[in-house]
Amino acid sequence: MHGFPDSHHLWRHQVPALTSAGFRCVAPTLRGFGASDRPEGGPEAYHPAKHVGDLLELLARLDVDRFHLVGHDWGSGVAQGLAHAVTDRVRSLSLLSVGHLTANLEAGWEQRQRSWYMLLFQLAGVAEDWLARDDFAQLREMLAEHPDAESVIERCARRGADGRPERLPGGAAAGGPVRRGPVGAAASGGRSGDGRLVDGRPLPDRALDVPYG
Repeated sequence: MHGFPDSHHLWRHQVPALTSAGFRCVAPTLRGFGASDRPEGGPEAYHPAKHVGDLLELLARLDVDRFHLVGHDWGSGVAQGLAHAVTDRVRSLSLLSVGHLTANLEAGWEQRQRSWYMLLFQLAGVAEDWLARDDFAQLREMLAEHPDAESVIERCARRGADGRPERLPGGAAAGGPVRRGPVGAAASGGRSGDGRLVDGRPLPDRALDVPYG
């Protein structure tokens, strides 16, 4: 699972290596990101539990039982939610960029200060306007080391019907119980927006037509 402000395209370098090593890879674009649909309902429609429901439906459609799980950034929290929901199906869990929720909660005040943007992103309209100000100066600073920064900013610059930049993906912060557990090496997976898996194999009809819960 990718993070903000990415899509399945994030894994374009890893998927070929993993498929060459014999892994089946599935890397969805999470709801509200990239060119995916955007469910109505405000921030609650993007709660991590909703993402977990999407992924469980996707795994069922692909007939996947047990799996390795990789999450980056926002996708790290989603991966933890999925691992918590179906612990017995997860072979391994790898968290990139954003660590285990327990570690974040126990890291102290300095880490909370570094996570200020998580609060900002809860404020619909305010976050978009702030990031878009001065030709997306704030977003450019946040993405200074992102290899695809310009394409991301171009996508965010598209205006909606209200004249504001397109909505930020994400939404309500993760809630519920936090479970301690091992974090190990894993394989990830992927899908492109053109109806094909990232590794090039065609999809069955409607295999990934996953309705929002």
